[in-house]
Amino acid sequence: AQPPQDGSKFKSLPKSKKDTRRIAMISAAVLAFLVLVIGLSVGLTQRNNKSNNNSIPSDSFTLGEGTGVGSISSPRMYSAPSTDLDDGLLKWRIQSFGTGVLSRYDGCDELRSDLAEAGAYLANVVIRRNSRYNPSYGGGGSTQDAVEEEAGIALDAPMAMESEASPTESAKGSQADFAADEAEVDGGADGETDFGTNNQVEGVDEGDMVKSDGTFVFAAYGDRVIQFDTFGRKISETIMPAPDFDEDACGDHYYVDDDYEVEVEELVDFDGRTRRRKLSEFNDKKLRGAIQKRHRAQNRHQSRQQQRRKALSIAEDAYWGCWRPEARIESLLLENDRLVVIVSGYEQNYRYNAMDRSQQPILGDVGTTKVRVYDVNSLIPNKVIGESSEKPPGHPSQLRLVAARDLPGNYASKGGRSVGNRAYLVSNNYVDTWYHFQRHFDRWQILYDGLSNEAYIEAATAYAMDKVIPSFTDRLLLELMEQGDEDLLGSCSHVQQLSLYQTGDIDAAANHWWDGGVFSGLSQITSFDIGQTPSATFSADVEPMLRIEKSVAFVPSSWSTTIYATKDMMFLASQGYDEHPKSRSGFIPSTFILGFDLGDGPAKGVSVGKVPGTVLNQFSIDMYEDHLRVATTTWSDWVCPAQPLAEQADDIVDEVDEPGEDQVIVESTSSTTTTTSTTSSGTIDTMPVEPIEDERIFCRGDRFRGPQNQITILDVAGMDSVMHEAGQLGGLGKPGESIYAVRFIGWRAFVVTFERTDPFYTIDLSVPTEPRIMGELEVPGYSNYLHPTEDENVLIAVGENADEFGRALGVQVSLFGVADFEHPELLARYDIENREDQYSSSEVAWDHRAFRYLRQTKQVIIPAEVHGNRGEDSFDGFYILDVNKYRTNMKERITLRHRVNLAPDQEDMWSHCYSSARLAARSMVFSGDALLLKNHAVESHRLDEPPNSNTFLWRLEMEDPTPESDNDKRKGCSYWW
Repeated sequence: AQPPQDGSKFKSLPKSKKDTRRIAMISAAVLAFLVLVIGLSVGLTQRNNKSNNNSIPSDSFTLGEGTGVGSISSPRMYSAPSTDLDDGLLKWRIQSFGTGVLSRYDGCDELRSDLAEAGAYLANVVIRRNSRYNPSYGGGGSTQDAVEEEAGIALDAPMAMESEASPTESAKGSQADFAADEAEVDGGADGETDFGTNNQVEGVDEGDMVKSDGTFVFAAYGDRVIQFDTFGRKISETIMPAPDFDEDACGDHYYVDDDYEVEVEELVDFDGRTRRRKLSEFNDKKLRGAIQKRHRAQNRHQSRQQQRRKALSIAEDAYWGCWRPEARIESLLLENDRLVVIVSGYEQNYRYNAMDRSQQPILGDVGTTKVRVYDVNSLIPNKVIGESSEKPPGHPSQLRLVAARDLPGNYASKGGRSVGNRAYLVSNNYVDTWYHFQRHFDRWQILYDGLSNEAYIEAATAYAMDKVIPSFTDRLLLELMEQGDEDLLGSCSHVQQLSLYQTGDIDAAANHWWDGGVFSGLSQITSFDIGQTPSATFSADVEPMLRIEKSVAFVPSSWSTTIYATKDMMFLASQGYDEHPKSRSGFIPSTFILGFDLGDGPAKGVSVGKVPGTVLNQFSIDMYEDHLRVATTTWSDWVCPAQPLAEQADDIVDEVDEPGEDQVIVESTSSTTTTTSTTSSGTIDTMPVEPIEDERIFCRGDRFRGPQNQITILDVAGMDSVMHEAGQLGGLGKPGESIYAVRFIGWRAFVVTFERTDPFYTIDLSVPTEPRIMGELEVPGYSNYLHPTEDENVLIAVGENADEFGRALGVQVSLFGVADFEHPELLARYDIENREDQYSSSEVAWDHRAFRYLRQTKQVIIPAEVHGNRGEDSFDGFYILDVNKYRTNMKERITLRHRVNLAPDQEDMWSHCYSSARLAARSMVFSGDALLLKNHAVESHRLDEPPNSNTFLWRLEMEDPTPESDNDKRKGCSYWW
């Protein structure tokens, strides 16, 4: 396909505003006509294609229909519909989501073939979408030669990621000496000890920002691991390697002042192509002068910004137009004498200013994360710090590095687990299909300038087959091959098979925005033996390579994967969308589940499942007696109640794709219809709908359907490849409410929904095929986290109080009693603050690892922040609460024991310069003494002291704060908060 040869792309511009307005009016009229014609034609086409489909559910919009009309146990093979082929689009064949994705590729040729088929599918979606746009949008994009040049770069110059050099490993020492004189500090040896991570599943350790072996504590603080003992003595400070940084890649120009200007470059649009030209290349003095004037204005603006930063003590002079990357620790795992550190911040995206983006990898976030394993019993001198003459003698050493490795992607939130000596890390890649694929078919590309819709489709499909798909496929294949470990380099056996994340029929009209989940994301499970001893390297500057094993799977999204793991299985639950004939968009959110066996070797995909809606967090998923229970919320949608019944269905909903148009064309021959919904009691509410008089009308009677909450129970007995639905319970929550907290405990489930009040549900799951709501308690506010106690009939909840309008008022801790399972009761409630001019929050709301409950002493420790109108009321620390359900007075069942403020005085909080690093809010208890970490300090306090007494033992600052006047000596500057 070539650009038109009649010179149409060089047509003259209109010579007057009147001509411009006339052309605009004609274009708008043509656009409106095309939208109407396309909407009618697509609706009629789908009517013909699906008129004989007997699997369309009845008019009731029940949750069971929310997962499409297909089957994951018998996946289908999708292919290009005849309408696409009639219009000249590409052929393709892709399997639906199902058991087929569990198989790995035998060879790379097979994978390449599937990638090409998926590329053809995606090209059709994008081309079809662009064909609806006004042809006059053409021009201004890249030329064909530029696209071909970029495609060549993509194949000929793949990005290579280099590993960081390690510090010299010498002068090894032992840490045993630091534990020899523990008795010198009085610490209450008979008190309770509890320092482990607040894990969801017993026997499965979760990655966290703070770990301890009972003697030492290892805390992540920005780009370093701070090691100290339980008596406040710093032992080591291990700094992660700094990301590569090229100052030449930062921005296009620098200035000294307005009177002196160095050589600059300017972005120039020339014949539809963008390239850089030095200022001296401009022959037009007037143009060169205008550019210089703009540069000077930008320079003055930048200078004012830098001066303002200094005045406000925010940061040092920053590079204009460039971001300096910084290493940051994401998680820690500790097993015996090995500390696993997951570090991110090694992004390459900041190089866009200096590197042609076509050289960027298709798999985004490649090389952004590293995993480093340290020996906690071996210290070496801290080379980075030791070379500084400003540091005092005896500055802490660093841990000895055992092995290191790059992770293939961005570390998933709470994505680290360890079972025994085996670690499992989940990382995600987004797939950059826009730049490397979809943009080549944008209607405004100069290649398609002036073409009619038919000519555009012909040119775009030809270009897709000849250039874009082969280039994209070959490069993505190469990157996937490089994702394998050293034993699989050049192999594709670590990749699970590709599929469309669909099970029902594909609705082309609705799929234009979803793309079927193809190339939406990639997830990897990296597993390795924590205690391995890598082979010695030939040079002290070369880091020992960590031996790993990987499993790679395409997922429907790279940003919404929730991880749940048992000792034997790991489940990745990713949000996607599946076809539903009753939704206005044609699709509803669905959760696609991949189950992996965590046996010897790499994680192996063994089962698939799917449930309607989306999960809240990892506590929405639980395994019990060979059944996986999943709590989800199906979000609000518009439903067209005029949809015919299954036996009368001769039409399909079609959304008109034009901004500002929110109408749906439907056809029906029925005189009356009804919509039904399932209530919490299991009954059916019938909703009459006005009869349809016209043969074809706009669906103006569509009905808004609020969120729906449900628990789906999947049978995973016998390691079957399909997690079959054993039962489902809908109707959780009142209209408009969504799930805010979930906890599964054995055969029981506890769910909190919220919009204005907090219904607390007790649910019986003892019979998986017949789950039942047993009890409901309505209280003000809501809970974000539910925690079991040693008493199976008592739960602790952390959330927020709320007024009658659902407005959050501040942190509260509640005690629920479920001894009478059908009639749960609120045993106690404690509000952190209750003043109108204050507001409080707690990290427990989004991170369960910040919560600690001491079973022996019946105490709860939670972090909290309190902000008020008056600065002296600000608080940043921990609340330690006594819990006793047996007290007669309800107000005395939860009482304040200690309130520990870790923040300095108000003047220091706002006048000192702290690092941008932060300590995660965590608590540990050693022999009755609480160790509290938050922001920039660690403190230890006695728990057994009476309220309002002095509990302080010691304080450890992560670094000495610098006054504002000295902030220019620091790399960055931040306040305490």
